[in-house]
Amino acid sequence: PELDLYDRTGGFDFVFLNQPYGRLKVQRSDFTDSETLSKFLGRELEKELRETKVHLKNLCRYFRESGDYVLSCTGELDWHRLMIERAIRLTRQGGRIGCIVPSTILADFRSASLRKYLLDNCVLEEIHYLPETAGLFDTVNQATCVLVIRKTVPTGPSLITVSKCENSVDLWNAKPTSFSADIT
Repeated sequence: PELDLYDRTGGFDFVFLNQPYGRLKVQRSDFTDSETLSKFLGRELEKELRETKVHLKNLCRYFRESGDYVLSCTGELDWHRLMIERAIRLTRQGGRIGCIVPSTILADFRSASLRKYLLDNCVLEEIHYLPETAGLFDTVNQATCVLVIRKTVPTGPSLITVSKCENSVDLWNAKPTSFSADIT
């Protein structure tokens, strides 16, 4: 049997995200790891750095001016906010979004518009917090969280399942706490 995840009238039933971490900003230090240095020599590295900066500047201009990312364009742009906003548009009403994102989304002032939209227009079903020490990814050195979001307008106080996981195994084994709260 075929699994049709796309509802032709309104989007996907499920959208899963594990987008790049970080801001849409390039720094010279991004080009000093041994893999990058082995690819480029001297002027070639400077040229690649300049071209990457121009590319990211154009991307930022698109995100800010397109009108498609109004919830995510406060301050410096972060991939996770942009991708969550895109996922919202791709998900059908009643569908779900699962994402692993920096935990800053839970309190960062630049995420305030996106958080407000999520709280007013979606149901936040699960939050699984992983501290920086969880070591979920080799290349990520910050606290993360797994969010499960249902795209449906809340009809009352939300029932949210929350867990703190000390490592990736805990993500599957931790005993979550569920609570009902009017978080709007």
